[in-house]
Amino acid sequence: MRVIATACTFLAVTFALVAGLGTPALGAELPIKNPGTQMELLTVANIKDLLTELGAQGVESQEDGKNKSVAFKDGETPFHIILIGCEEQPGGCLGMVILVAIDAGSTNHPLESFNSFNTGNSFMTAMKLDGNKYAVTRMVVTEGGVTKKNVAVNIVNFAVAPELIMKHLASQIVAGVQQDGAQLQTASTGTSRAQPIRLSPAELARIAGLQHLPKQTGLTRR
Repeated sequence: MRVIATACTFLAVTFALVAGLGTPALGAELPIKNPGTQMELLTVANIKDLLTELGAQGVESQEDGKNKSVAFKDGETPFHIILIGCEEQPGGCLGMVILVAIDAGSTNHPLESFNSFNTGNSFMTAMKLDGNKYAVTRMVVTEGGVTKKNVAVNIVNFAVAPELIMKHLASQIVAGVQQDGAQLQTASTGTSRAQPIRLSPAELARIAGLQHLPKQTGLTRR
């Protein structure tokens, strides 16, 4: 979310965070009302309101049975938020997954490239999708209650996910097999055509089905 990150002067904070140098900076100023409000149950409505306050564009929601998600843009980059844990308690959901999907064009990045990204990154997780698509995700669990500001910081800090994953993949070297024998080639061949994309409801539902809330020690599910 380049627009959001710039408006909130969060870019430097984000790079420090994803480099493993700290935790979300909750002391920074954010353009939101009542930042100390406790959020345990997430709904499409309160996520839409929060995104609007943060300055996201094109905020749209989708609810299809148990599948609930919100799509939005930061500049021209599309993002998604999938609500999870909705079956645990009536009236809302107990977590969310922030997601950005990227079409790698002609490049088929090996699974090892995503594994190496995940090994060195504790804030977000990369995963391969169908074809040459991949996604970066961040799970936020609100069971027990977290502040509105905490949820907002997680969203804003996710702003550089596309930049970070594409930079990482461009730095990878893989063995490629050509007709004239094996040779080294960069995994970034064709990544100049890589573009963040909006996923279909079916694709979002498939990803949602893979998400599971972690067991919360000391908390009782109702």
